[in-house]
Amino acid sequence: MQRGPSPADRRVLLLTLTDKGQALLAAAVPSMLCTLERILEPLAPGERDEFVRMLHVMGEANNELSRAPREGT
Repeated sequence: MQRGPSPADRRVLLLTLTDKGQALLAAAVPSMLCTLERILEPLAPGERDEFVRMLHVMGEANNELSRAPREGT
């Protein structure tokens, strides 16, 4: 990660991934997808979609309880 000023507001520091960070993320994605597939494997395809949808609903409903809530939800 690297910090740098926002072009829109120089008081704001933006975080961006370095090239090394991008490469690390790209290397981690296949393993993450494999793990996700293994976790969801007991569910039928339609159940998987519904399970992920419900997780999203729960996350959105509890956003304000987070230590770092997402804005705009």
